[in-house]
Amino acid sequence: MAFIINLCITPFYILQVVYVKDILNQNTIYISYMEISSLFGIIVGSYIVPKIVKNNKKLNIIFLSIIFLSITYALYSLPKILDFINNILFIYIILISFFFGFWGLFRQFH
Repeated sequence: MAFIINLCITPFYILQVVYVKDILNQNTIYISYMEISSLFGIIVGSYIVPKIVKNNKKLNIIFLSIIFLSITYALYSLPKILDFINNILFIYIILISFFFGFWGLFRQFH
């Protein structure tokens, strides 16, 4: 099961440069912002996720993780659909990257 979740997460990290350059039309500093906010999501999630997993069935947690990662992937497409102003785009990308890191933590509980 963890293989499937890793299979879902890996393409984004591989195509992150293309996403920032071609979709967002931003410079490479956005990649650093996305990585930092994703790392912050992982740090916060590493504190919260074990508490959530302890109280719930692990199979439900894995499916919940897949659902929220799918939603996060879908939200990454919004900047192309909606024309965000740079400041709003920056905040939006930071929040989505945070949740991408946070929900990615659930993959380790299988």
